[in-house]
Amino acid sequence: MNSEPSPSLSVFIFKNEQEAYSIIKNYPNIFVEYMRKTKNGFNVAIRQYKESKKELEEIRQDILKLKNKAEKKTHSISYKIKSFFKKRL
Repeated sequence: MNSEPSPSLSVFIFKNEQEAYSIIKNYPNIFVEYMRKTKNGFNVAIRQYKESKKELEEIRQDILKLKNKAEKKTHSISYKIKSFFKKRL
């Protein structure tokens, strides 16, 4: 019997499949357990080995950058719409 603990799974939720592939392709050493489309987005489960901890953290940072970028765009668009209507009134 193997007494070594099995590696855990880390699940990342992406907006869609393209977003998932755009980030994951940058990390050739990670092991993707499964990819699944759900109502909340696109789930990717990555098997976490000791060597991949740093890469998993980098993926988390990449996802945060994408989310921040999307939020900035949304904020910018809503600001432009509000300012447009203020000028009209």
